[in-house]
Amino acid sequence: MSVEVLERRRVARPSWIALSVFLVFAASNAPAPLYVVWQREMGFPPSTVSLIFVSYIVGSVVALVFGGRASDRFGRRAVLLPALGLAIVACLVFATARTPLWLEAGRFFIGLASGAFGAAGSAAIADAFGPGRGARAALYASAAPVAGSAVGPLLSGVLADVAPAPTRLVFLVLIVPLAAAAIPLTAVGGRPAGVGGRWVQLPSVPREIAGTVLLAMAVAGSPFALAGLFISLGPALIADLLGNDTRTLAGAVSFVVFGAGAGAQFLVRRMDIYRVAVVGLSVSALAAVLIAVAVGAASVPVIVVAAIAAGLGQSLAQLAGLTLARGYAPEGRTAEVVSMVWLAGYATVGSGILGLGFLADGIGLRPATYAFCGFFLACVCGAGVAVVRRRPVVEALGADTPLTPDNQ
Repeated sequence: MSVEVLERRRVARPSWIALSVFLVFAASNAPAPLYVVWQREMGFPPSTVSLIFVSYIVGSVVALVFGGRASDRFGRRAVLLPALGLAIVACLVFATARTPLWLEAGRFFIGLASGAFGAAGSAAIADAFGPGRGARAALYASAAPVAGSAVGPLLSGVLADVAPAPTRLVFLVLIVPLAAAAIPLTAVGGRPAGVGGRWVQLPSVPREIAGTVLLAMAVAGSPFALAGLFISLGPALIADLLGNDTRTLAGAVSFVVFGAGAGAQFLVRRMDIYRVAVVGLSVSALAAVLIAVAVGAASVPVIVVAAIAAGLGQSLAQLAGLTLARGYAPEGRTAEVVSMVWLAGYATVGSGILGLGFLADGIGLRPATYAFCGFFLACVCGAGVAVVRRRPVVEALGADTPLTPDNQ
């Protein structure tokens, strides 16, 4: 029997790897509809919800910085199995949480897990598909985390309304498939690439393309924060300001954000990057206005439409920003340059939600939300003006940089 056949036997099926990615991301966003319940049980203010959410951002960024390099040095399995263990630990922490510190720890652990799966999971899927099937691998790698992020909060919200132990059951339910996912992951193949050098090498931007990368960061950043609102303080908006306390609605709104984002990818395959950027920023501006209108009018239908707009806008703007950065990155530095756009998105959503939480402590959630929407509306409009002014730079990519999941 050939060495090639033996090597293939040690490679897990791509669908099983994608399923493990789906489960980890489902667990990562399952807490979203439950923040209001924990807030009432533990008595903490909106700023603490923001800190809990930022703990997830910090964990994800740490894992993104370390995870990809570690998987190249030691192999995908060496990263994915410990990350899966962290996801299970996070579920146990959430299920037994007694104080906000427990919730922050759980969010940090699940952030580490999802960041590691985002970095090493997509690489493992590509390894499993093998050469020549990059488009299909990219589809699996992009669909699995988005689908998990959508289903997790919906499942959590429904169980919280119809079953006992609203803050525990969903995590106990998720532990079982997460543990079972370890079985196919033990078969993940791919030998370490033998990458040497430093463990951590922070990304930097070549001076000659600094302006273009800053433009890409601006395009992707602010829409990220508007979408992030719905998986952080969004449930509090629905419960306290819109007068609807059902966890199912809070979970469904989160589902809509990610579902709309996933659908957007298929709507723009024939659009050039300039139009995608303009449409994404325009829809994000509409989302900021609709969120403010929904809060002022206490309208659930409007907040659902706002969630759809936020998901569409964030997905399109992120796609445009990543494609722009990728298109102008020097050879051999694509991942480094693209990571700057991801870090800009995380920094924007983290600082925006943290600012909203602390502002809500001081002046109340409603006026703080108005301020949040106004600030990011201005940021989105500013990014739109920059895109229009630098239209030749954006359009210069043309058809040479197709808008496909490979650009993500």
